[in-house]
Amino acid sequence: MAVFVYFPEGCHLNQTELRRLNELWAPVYPYLARQVAELVPAEPVAVLELGPFSGGLSLSLAARWPRASFTLAAAKEELAVLRTLALPGGPPEGHPQITFVPTALVPLDLPEKHYNLVIFRGAFFFLTPGILREAFRVLKTGGVGFIGGGYGRYTPPELIASLAEDSRDLNYRLGKRRVSLAEVEELIAAAGLATQARLTSEGALWIVLRRDGASP
Repeated sequence: MAVFVYFPEGCHLNQTELRRLNELWAPVYPYLARQVAELVPAEPVAVLELGPFSGGLSLSLAARWPRASFTLAAAKEELAVLRTLALPGGPPEGHPQITFVPTALVPLDLPEKHYNLVIFRGAFFFLTPGILREAFRVLKTGGVGFIGGGYGRYTPPELIASLAEDSRDLNYRLGKRRVSLAEVEELIAAAGLATQARLTSEGALWIVLRRDGASP
């Protein structure tokens, strides 16, 4: 059985290690952005990226979608790190398409049915039924959620190999724990989203949420 990792909800991430991990992953974001973009039928108006691993993926998607707006939502102390990340596209701070919202993950201090795309990379470090419900709550009708973890389907194996050891070490330093595939399925069911969510194992494990016209 595949095993994935998560950080317990409410844990306090070491900001130095958090910065190092986010910047280590900088070469991955353009490849992961390609996979995310394939899920969305048209350029979105509003994109939300959640959690302490936000920023790099939004910057890569902003280069694809120049008319989209991006919101990075995380705890205040995590946003302080994310604002000034050293990434190829420059730091998220000051980017004309990006705004920052300090918020808990449950509840999100964000409006209902507002975003065409909700992304939470590294979600299995934190995932609870409440977080899944909140991600779905803020999705517009026709919107897509991409929630999970991994390098994505397009990241070259040689790049993964070059990052894997340092990434694994930093994750453990940040206090990761393990969760099984069966537990992820149970989380989806507990969130009441079994009909709105599917799992994909392309590029590790991701939950794809969709809010169609029949969804509550």
